[in-house]
Amino acid sequence: MELAFQENRTQCMEQLFHDTVIQEETAEIIVPEGWPDIFRVVDSFAAVQLRQKEVGTGIVTVSGGVRGGILYVPEGEQKPKLLQTYLPFTVKKEIERLEVNDKVQIQLQVCQVDARMISSRKAMLRLSLASSIAAYSPQQIVTYTLPEPEQDIMTYSSVLPMKLCLDAEEKSFAVNEEVLLPEELPAVEEILKEQYRLNVTEKKMVGNKLAYKGTIGVHTLYSAQDGSLNSCDSELPFSQYVELSEDRDGCEPEIVLSVTGAELTTDGQLDCHRLLLNMNLLAQCTVFGVCSVPFVSDAYSTVETLMPEYHSISLTGLLDHREYRDTMVSKLTVPIKKTVDVYAYPEQVRQNRNGDTLCLQYALNVNLLYYDQDNQLQGRTVHIEHSSDMSLSPNGQCRAGILLTEPCAVMNGGQTELRCPIVSVADSYAAQEIRGICGGKTEPIEEEAERPSLILRRIGQEESLWSIAKSYRTTVQKIMEANGLQEEAAMSETLLLIPM
Repeated sequence: MELAFQENRTQCMEQLFHDTVIQEETAEIIVPEGWPDIFRVVDSFAAVQLRQKEVGTGIVTVSGGVRGGILYVPEGEQKPKLLQTYLPFTVKKEIERLEVNDKVQIQLQVCQVDARMISSRKAMLRLSLASSIAAYSPQQIVTYTLPEPEQDIMTYSSVLPMKLCLDAEEKSFAVNEEVLLPEELPAVEEILKEQYRLNVTEKKMVGNKLAYKGTIGVHTLYSAQDGSLNSCDSELPFSQYVELSEDRDGCEPEIVLSVTGAELTTDGQLDCHRLLLNMNLLAQCTVFGVCSVPFVSDAYSTVETLMPEYHSISLTGLLDHREYRDTMVSKLTVPIKKTVDVYAYPEQVRQNRNGDTLCLQYALNVNLLYYDQDNQLQGRTVHIEHSSDMSLSPNGQCRAGILLTEPCAVMNGGQTELRCPIVSVADSYAAQEIRGICGGKTEPIEEEAERPSLILRRIGQEESLWSIAKSYRTTVQKIMEANGLQEEAAMSETLLLIPM
């Protein structure tokens, strides 16, 4: 007799790929005609923008650009000059089973930037760029159950709760805001550099809409009309929503923001204390929810021989999402009279595994601009490292990163201390193999000459009532009733009566 198993379908998003591509970019910048020669390079910076992502069959192409700059001091002068450049880049990554309509998320990050003088009329900008790529494809999980088995068919049914990605969408939006400088700061003459920190502070599912709020941190270094250099940090709030394919109430959303365009200008006034920001952003969203995956892991017949057919699937689920705050600190021995500007670039998090313990190693490259004891403008890069441990199963994987807040330099007893508050984020995943019965048939058993009606048997180690009942073609319920058991768990070495 053929067994009629029922299909159970669960819709989700399979993660086809998640990895980071690191590449080095360089540019030689020539001093414009009529400008003074380079005497000393004191600072460098870079900000990355996503221009386009093209999803093709088996490949994704990411294109963007880096707006970079170098600050140098001419000989005999104090006021720095700004050299700017734009570095276009392209990243191509082959991804198995990727299709044109699949969802791809991109997160770009400058990990390090520095500059050096080549000649009095030329300088080189060098940077390290990380492109994190995640690809998701619609997936239909198919498992099988036997809802109404015959009286003699015993099934061992399970329901596996898995936290899976259920949806992935994206939406572009624009922010046009004013950045107001404190009145105690001098008026802006020239913007020398600007950097942006994106932070999602709230997110909530409302039906099929993902509503979220956040801030754009605007870090600005500028020269004033009095010749002084000044830095300022401001925060601009924003709120948006993304519409999903269906209601996702109770699910957990994650959002990756990418800058696709940004311009910061003065308001054109002589006494400029207002900057105008025009920014374009891409919100890339994934939504995770717990799915109950039913399956039959084992079955047998008490009166016939059951020959099962098996079906296996592998699912990768989110185990845990962790965030914790810390401060990375470094003490400088170089004498500093006054700090002008501090900005940090996070490197990709390195991972070292030792059994069930995973060590996450964080690193920052901090660019510091300051005046020395001789009142000369100087710059240096400081490398800071930090590590933390977490527990992770042998088949688990972790994706970790750093969210930066405002770094600062604090003078303490003639020594300067760099303090960089961070929020470290770690998501752990694990693959789960599910092997269940999808069909089968039963055949008659040749009658045994002598079959006892009752057996006395001792439970062996790692044996269960199910395995014992299956081996004797009886039922767990009959064994429990015969031995007065209230639950299926029975101690090893216990004597049991086995009704046949």
